[in-house]
Amino acid sequence: MPRSIRRSLFAALAGFTVLICLCYTGLAVVIAYVTEDMLVERLLEREAAAIEAQAARHGGTLRPASDLVTVHTSRATLPAVVRAASAPGDLRAEVFTRTGQHYHLMVRELPDGSGSARRIYLLADVAPVLVVSKVVQDVGGVLVFVAAALIALALLLAWLLARRLVQPLQVLAHEAQALRPGGTARFSARGRPDEIGILAERLETSLSALQAALRREHDFTRDVGHELRTPLTVMNNTLAIASKRPLGREELGQLQAGVDELRATIDVLFALARAEHVGLEAFDLRACIETALLRIPGADAWDDGRLALTLPERLQVMGNPHLAQLLVTNCVGNALFHGGPHTRLAIGYDDGRLLIANTLDAAHAGRVQGFAHGQNLLGRVARSMGWEIAFQPGADSYRVEIVLPPARRKRRRISPRFHRLPLRLGAPFTREHPMKKILIALLVLSSICSSAFAQRSTLVYKDEKRRYIVYTPSSYHADPQQSYPVVFNFHGSGMTMAEQMLYTGMNRAADRHRFIVVYPLGIKHDWNVGFDMPYLGGSDDVGFTEVLLEKLKKDYRVDTSQVYATGLSRGGFFALRLAAELPHVFAAVASVGGPMPEPVVQHHTRQGKVGVMLIHGTADEVVAYDGKASGYLSAMDSHRYWIRRNGLEGAPEQLRSFNGDASDGTEVGYREQGSADLRVALVTVKDGGHTWPGADAFNVGLPIGKTTRDVDANELIWQFFVKHRR
Repeated sequence: MPRSIRRSLFAALAGFTVLICLCYTGLAVVIAYVTEDMLVERLLEREAAAIEAQAARHGGTLRPASDLVTVHTSRATLPAVVRAASAPGDLRAEVFTRTGQHYHLMVRELPDGSGSARRIYLLADVAPVLVVSKVVQDVGGVLVFVAAALIALALLLAWLLARRLVQPLQVLAHEAQALRPGGTARFSARGRPDEIGILAERLETSLSALQAALRREHDFTRDVGHELRTPLTVMNNTLAIASKRPLGREELGQLQAGVDELRATIDVLFALARAEHVGLEAFDLRACIETALLRIPGADAWDDGRLALTLPERLQVMGNPHLAQLLVTNCVGNALFHGGPHTRLAIGYDDGRLLIANTLDAAHAGRVQGFAHGQNLLGRVARSMGWEIAFQPGADSYRVEIVLPPARRKRRRISPRFHRLPLRLGAPFTREHPMKKILIALLVLSSICSSAFAQRSTLVYKDEKRRYIVYTPSSYHADPQQSYPVVFNFHGSGMTMAEQMLYTGMNRAADRHRFIVVYPLGIKHDWNVGFDMPYLGGSDDVGFTEVLLEKLKKDYRVDTSQVYATGLSRGGFFALRLAAELPHVFAAVASVGGPMPEPVVQHHTRQGKVGVMLIHGTADEVVAYDGKASGYLSAMDSHRYWIRRNGLEGAPEQLRSFNGDASDGTEVGYREQGSADLRVALVTVKDGGHTWPGADAFNVGLPIGKTTRDVDANELIWQFFVKHRR
């Protein structure tokens, strides 16, 4: 294939070159002959003019000035070959003879004294003065040689050009052909700054993903056959007994244990099958441990002798919450199952290591295996998150030791749970990293400075304690009669309400423009927009927002005509859901790094118009600017969607651009369409990342990317909000 591509390219270039040479050669020959004919015609014209002047002055015999021209007063005196080649009525003629003559004939009418005209024939034999034919005869060989040499040079250049253009593709094809099954795909053209480099990079990524999928399929098939054999055998034997007699309590317990083990094993297998697509993020491992313990029947009645916990208040680690929950749940479940009904469980954390230990029943030492069953699966779960796990069996106890990476180590992959796009972070926050000390100092200082106006509060909604922070501007208590607008600011997936408050810095804008900011906390640090949970059956965050607003109306002086919502990433997605479902409540919303989710589009049936602003970076690797199939619309399609929903297709459009800070590597384009009190805006940050415009680039737990300094998101959002009232 590469050889045929080179041959085809060479043939095209060579054919084009030869065609150009032939065309220019033919054109030169035509020009030369036309030039000769024009010179002869000019000669005859001058002779005819001279003869006419002579006849007018003297009459009598007409004599031409040139020896090449003869004058005939009758057609009969013309050479026979000329009479045969021309018609009597022809005024001009050109005649070639086989004997070498080259005649040009011109017929003119001369007036005589009687008022009539007589016809004369000017005949010129121009063969002696023609130079083109003689030049061709004399130096034609040299011209042909030069032309052939130029064509050969052009063909050589075409061959070299074809070889140079196709060679990188040949190398790429050879490297791809030499790649063995299971081998690492590395192509030398990956770093090229052209289309071939892009092709090599995409091909390398696709082959790596394909090989990873094949490995997962192989591991899944092997694990299904290996890990499910034991529980299926136990269940099959128990069911065989049930066909003969009623099962006893112990046998029913074995059957239930087999079902539980089967369910847990399947959960782990499917989690491992998806491990390559699951992002790593910072989360609280203590919450996973507490969830695993709460699932144990009767665990709430255990005393300190049965369960010993030595864990910090918050155990921040880097990993995947879902995989970590499966790992901890299986470890705790295996400890209780294999340790016996009276086993004592100890879970502790020390110097980056999580220890899980259980005592063994000495009376049944022969059949108790501690964590022996499923070690392979648990090891693979740990390794998929970059953790290390070790099993330490003993005579009277069994220990599992898990080495945990710090929460701020360099991330291999980071993304919201729904999005599966890799990112590479810069320097990690390690224990010795100076930026960590600076960040902690800033957080403490920010908390101290804002403690007078930011209050943490809770409310219970559907038996769930929900938390939120309310920030009132510095002018709030100075004017007790004034009602204030409210802005809901929703955090991104995996973030906390405090992190959203400190990262976005919206409190400063609230002080300047006199509005209240609310930072709610989502269940499991997430918001329901139809990703990873049922749109209608998942957490009722819309209902929680309505109840929270009602509570704010009671506790604060809220201007209900100016209720707004904004958010980052998943929080931006949720702000758009609020615009779709509560248009009678929210006057306007603004989403940063979160276009229109397709589940919201599918369920958007409520009528109502609301102002919408979309802020998105074109280089966002977490939430793609161009959208994601079966996930969310592109930024442009989201803008057009809200234009259509608000009936603003024919409304005036305003375009602006910002590039106040040329050093940040970004430019901002602003597109707004609408009327005086209803608008839809799209703010496109060229080369911008998954960041909050104008915020501190050293944020807490957010994906990296360029942060534009050309605009301040808080100012843009507020100036957009104040144009809308409900």
